[in-house]
Amino acid sequence: MVDQDSLSKLDQAISSRCGHLRSTIIERHEKKSRWRSTSDSEHSIMNKWVVNVSQRNLSNNEIDLLRKGLNFVGTPRRVPKKEILASVEQGIKDLTEEAKNDIRAGVFSILKHAKPLSTQNLTRGERKAVKDLKSEDTIIITKADKGNAVVIMDKAKYTEQVNEMLGDQTVYTRITDKRRNPTKRTETDLENILKELRRSKNITDREYWQLRAFDSSPATFYGLPKVHKVSLICNQDHYTLSESSVDVIPLRPINSNIGSPTYSLSKYLAKLLKTFCAKNEFSISNGKEFADFAKSQTLGTDETIVSFDVVSLFTSIPVPFALHIVQKKLKETDSWKSHTALKEEQVVKLLKFLLNNCYFKFNETHYHQKSGCAMGSP
Repeated sequence: MVDQDSLSKLDQAISSRCGHLRSTIIERHEKKSRWRSTSDSEHSIMNKWVVNVSQRNLSNNEIDLLRKGLNFVGTPRRVPKKEILASVEQGIKDLTEEAKNDIRAGVFSILKHAKPLSTQNLTRGERKAVKDLKSEDTIIITKADKGNAVVIMDKAKYTEQVNEMLGDQTVYTRITDKRRNPTKRTETDLENILKELRRSKNITDREYWQLRAFDSSPATFYGLPKVHKVSLICNQDHYTLSESSVDVIPLRPINSNIGSPTYSLSKYLAKLLKTFCAKNEFSISNGKEFADFAKSQTLGTDETIVSFDVVSLFTSIPVPFALHIVQKKLKETDSWKSHTALKEEQVVKLLKFLLNNCYFKFNETHYHQKSGCAMGSP
């Protein structure tokens, strides 16, 4: 039996601990709310963050370059005619020969008279920084999970973390048989499904060619560093990890299927499902909308705001349950029917095909996600 004095001390300790934890959480969310409500000018400064968590020291020119952001494009010293022509050919591949030739003639005429811009948007030092960073094979440069911060990580540590995620055999399966080509097989299986839908007049010829995949590439797997989860030190022009911070920055798994066999079908179905899933009473557009909503609320003395951080949300979604919910929504609503000739069971069949054929590549190795849903699809 525990005596009353010990119980009292235990109760005080628990209350103290809970109070401290509550204060920490409230402070964190107040900080988040203030950030969401800051002005655009303040955000423009935050969006130029450079977070270096690698062992490599960055020069001033390299930091200045990275602060421009990953969407920045340096002024080319020459007109990239070959690259432009290759992109045009990729874009017109589904057009008729007559239309292709008309577009080619117009592009050739423009490129014939094209000249590089006389003004440059990079200094000589920044151009050298571009070459130095491109030749550096010990680091990776990526964007942060939240915000537009540019993050520099040690390549070895990053690869180790991703391999650890992919080692979860309840979610991922490594394809060791090099004779298997999941990309080509997925293309063939998808084509057979689309042919059947075209024969039954549930998709048009245009939709068939739009959704069909050929010469596609495997989806790409990568991780986005969650730098907002760790303690950072603010230097003069960039951030580094504080000594008290964890050694490993958590990564958000992303399976980018741009250019993959199922990319066009994913876009098509996403657009269709948004007709009845885009907005409901439980959804918000962004963090600022929530911050504004929270400010307008008044809590009672017996009320508190609680937030839940769900770990591995997407990979924890049961595929059969997700398909059941979608099928239920398709039965209950009619808004989607004006956007397609597909029947309810055909939409579910296509969605099931997508979720069961989640193949991707990392470090020249193919994997199959056999459980849950992938983040990175439209």
